[in-house]
Amino acid sequence: VSTQSTGASQSTMLVVTLLALFMAPSVAMFQDQAGSVDWYRSNIGRVTHAGFQKHRNSKLGFVATESSMVAAIRLSDGSVEWRQPLPEGERVTELVVGGRSLFTVSVGSDTRLRMWNNVDGALAWEHAADGTGANPVSAVISEGNGVAAIIGGERVEMRSISTGRVIWTWSAEEGTSPLGLHISEDKIYVVGESLGSLASVALDASTGAAKQSSTVAKGTVSPGGSPVHMFHGLVAYVDRSSCSVVVHQLGSDSVESTKVESFQTLDSSGCEGVNINPTRLPGHLLIETSAASTVMVQVDKSSLAVHKIHGFAGKIAFSSGTANDGQHLLAAMDVQKEGASLSLFGLGPLESLPTTVCTQVSLKENGAVQNLFLNTYTKTNGMTGTRALVVTRDDSLTLIQNNEATWQRPEALAKIRQVEFAVPPVAALDDQGNMPLVPESLLQELVGRVSALLNPSKAESVDDDNHLTSDKFGFRRIAIAMTDAGKVLALNTQTSEILWSRFYDTESHSESSTPLLKKMVMLRNSREVPPELSLIHISEPTRLLSISYAVFCLKKKKKKSKEAECT
Repeated sequence: VSTQSTGASQSTMLVVTLLALFMAPSVAMFQDQAGSVDWYRSNIGRVTHAGFQKHRNSKLGFVATESSMVAAIRLSDGSVEWRQPLPEGERVTELVVGGRSLFTVSVGSDTRLRMWNNVDGALAWEHAADGTGANPVSAVISEGNGVAAIIGGERVEMRSISTGRVIWTWSAEEGTSPLGLHISEDKIYVVGESLGSLASVALDASTGAAKQSSTVAKGTVSPGGSPVHMFHGLVAYVDRSSCSVVVHQLGSDSVESTKVESFQTLDSSGCEGVNINPTRLPGHLLIETSAASTVMVQVDKSSLAVHKIHGFAGKIAFSSGTANDGQHLLAAMDVQKEGASLSLFGLGPLESLPTTVCTQVSLKENGAVQNLFLNTYTKTNGMTGTRALVVTRDDSLTLIQNNEATWQRPEALAKIRQVEFAVPPVAALDDQGNMPLVPESLLQELVGRVSALLNPSKAESVDDDNHLTSDKFGFRRIAIAMTDAGKVLALNTQTSEILWSRFYDTESHSESSTPLLKKMVMLRNSREVPPELSLIHISEPTRLLSISYAVFCLKKKKKKSKEAECT
């Protein structure tokens, strides 16, 4: 009797354990489950700024997005470590990573300076900046225990990283407008315009006192509104009146002007399309001569003249980093119709490194590259490793490493314009013409699931083209979301899995125009035939012209004689 009782007890425990393990995935819904959350997706929006910790064990990337979000992302799997929403309408204009701190400048109803703990996202301090104008806070740099910035184009402030209090303030002379900051050893160089000429002054980094008198580059044309590019003791900007690249050496009166046409032929837009790419490289500049042409030039140390050493064609995104041995690296990203290529270059002298080809990112599925952020790290063998965060036109954030996309976040879902729900098609009939049914009893379903776990090789294979069908209770749905980025995604409402996605874009769709897709229509057919999704878009700015459309199927219905087609 004792043995039988023990056996019965063990059987009861086994049944209870199985019930605990497999109740959650049941397709039925009970009364006490109504209103509960089955899943949720955490999105942050299109990434505009990114930074990385510089120590060898760095495992996080820090980003700011156009959806007013500051977040930390695990580089291993793309999951969100923490995120902090800013007040609605605020946009981050500066993001600087230093040690265990993350400094941001955001502009909304006013300008806010914030310091975050980059481990857990806690807000260390917050201050309002009293700068005015189109760019109230600019040229943010981190130095030791402080962070410096130009405020209102009038003065430079150094604040404590730990408390945010102002350590010192330097005000520019009347008629002088600071434009950029550069740190060199114990000095902070301030570069700006003074009475129509280029001017620079060196400040003591700890006190803000002027260590040497202002040096004015006489006889040169001032930047005149063009961005000033500061890099490794040099200053460069584009003088549009002569279509030249002007280079000035900090701490001296040396200045040199080189005409762009001496190293690159310009297109019909002329000098209006010439800009200096903000990527910082020692002794080198990236000159964008048009929307589809970029030239790398080297600056001669003695004469400050520039000469071309490499050219890039197409819409290329650039980023830079530093290897363990101090070598500076340049990354160039180009997305083509069927895949993306990530090229690395070593500088000093220029050296072409192996190119990474990634087929998971393409012009067809993701659109052109918008931003590139290169991260260098130390491998276990002491060698330098590289990985890149890529932002594409469909708002996706992708980490590329070792010739593949390690993970991808579909951030288009942060801005959903319209959602339609569809019932999946029924499952195919079996050999006897019967419809497969969901197990009638919980025990039958548990037995099936345990068998699949114990004998995975005997489990039925899943056909990717037919893996989602309607369930007996009618709970399973497909949610089709149309986003502002022009991406359409279909989600399994039970699991949040993305079943398929389509990126819809045309060459006529400019960055500043309204979203291309205007309306989404579900053509609801019978239960046996999959509903069709029509995406209506306007191909030109006026509605008087013809309207083209595209139709995507949720699932192709396979027949022996004919296969349904969707175009």
